[in-house]
Amino acid sequence: MGILIDTVTGLNAEKSRLYHGLCKSNSLVSQLKEHTGNSRKELKACSMLRGKLLPDIKNGYHHVLGKEEEADKLSIKMTSFEKILDLQLREKAMLERSGHMGHELSIILKEVMDDKDE
Repeated sequence: MGILIDTVTGLNAEKSRLYHGLCKSNSLVSQLKEHTGNSRKELKACSMLRGKLLPDIKNGYHHVLGKEEEADKLSIKMTSFEKILDLQLREKAMLERSGHMGHELSIILKEVMDDKDE
């Protein structure tokens, strides 16, 4: 009878440990389910955010490309303007030299004419 009581007591202790382990497992499963639910919500929010951000990023990229093209065109116009300005300055200098040469030529012609008259 002592052996039977020891066996029953051992089985009760084992049953108690198994029950405690089962409760702990159930608690962990519950926590995992809650964590999975939260993760799904976060994933859904990230997916929605991605869906909104991706078009914004694409639009921004196309906007930047457009501005780069505009800047390139403006750069070409500036280069052309600088070349035209340089040509205008050269033209002005040539006109001044031409005027000076014309003045000198008239002086020389006058001297030649004066020498001829003498």
